[in-house]
Amino acid sequence: MIKSFFFNVLLILGSLVIFTLMLEGGVRLAQAFDLVPVLDRKSLSVLGSTSEEHSAKLVVSKNSVLALEYDVNDPQINRFGMRDRPYELSASQGVSRIVAMGDSVTFGLGVALENTYSKKLELALNQEAPAGQSFQVMNFGVSGYSTDSELELFQLKARLFKPDVVVVGYAMNDPIHTSSLALAAAATMKTDTDFETLAKKSQLLAWAKMNWVKATSGLNAMSVYESFYAIESERWTSVVESMKSFKLLAQDDGFHLVVVVFPVLYDFEDYPFEGYRQQVLTLLNELDIDYIDLLDPYSEFRADKFRVMQNDAWHPNELGHKIAADKLQSYLEDAGLLVHKNETVK
Repeated sequence: MIKSFFFNVLLILGSLVIFTLMLEGGVRLAQAFDLVPVLDRKSLSVLGSTSEEHSAKLVVSKNSVLALEYDVNDPQINRFGMRDRPYELSASQGVSRIVAMGDSVTFGLGVALENTYSKKLELALNQEAPAGQSFQVMNFGVSGYSTDSELELFQLKARLFKPDVVVVGYAMNDPIHTSSLALAAAATMKTDTDFETLAKKSQLLAWAKMNWVKATSGLNAMSVYESFYAIESERWTSVVESMKSFKLLAQDDGFHLVVVVFPVLYDFEDYPFEGYRQQVLTLLNELDIDYIDLLDPYSEFRADKFRVMQNDAWHPNELGHKIAADKLQSYLEDAGLLVHKNETVK
């Protein structure tokens, strides 16, 4: 009877192995005919883009608040650490300057420089500018930056350009300190590498793992963010104090301040970050800081229409940047900050 039991167990296990191998073979055959995609290290990228295109090299900063800076030896980065063309500190006569502070969304991770909202805005403004007037929109976005890192970078570098308008791009992960995001990015890279190893061994197991991670990532993200948005937490306090400092700098220097709030690219109809979004908007209202909330204009499309990569819920593609640029242009016009072609430049 014992031999019969073990024989039946081995028979079941053997059948499962054969069935699994047949499924694996079926998946590989379907991939050979392009019926299903081949999974690789990029397929697991649920919480951020792993695209190396339209990115730049980051190095450790000596400044602990910045934590990271772009390598000025990277061909995409100018001598001031911007993903932008070279600039002189002093603007020529008739030039109005706008600086865009932010993280990888403002940097434009995954999209060409000319398709970022800063450059789309610059092009649109210059097309409408009268003779003798032009605009420079400077991209100071740095991947991984938190609001306090953006404030520090503004005070160290962007402020030197004496901007007329300062745009702060706010993403929902901005309370998280830059150094913490750097560690998370390193962990993500290891996870992607492990997934790539698994995918080489079995596309079937890789598919199962990918779908499990996708199914649980939203819940995991929400539980993590609760601590960062807790009212008395150190990280939310840093956002509050940084926004207060931006407001004071605007008053001292005489520039116009506006915050652009980017949504996370999840289901807009049942937006899981709605509570945090309202918390940010309430803060900006309390501080009397102008803002542009992009959730409503983005909601005219499905969230996945904005993603630079299928599984990247953070970084908007060219469409997302175009909407942000259009809304900023309309805001600047409504605020009376633009001179039109039929007006005289003084």
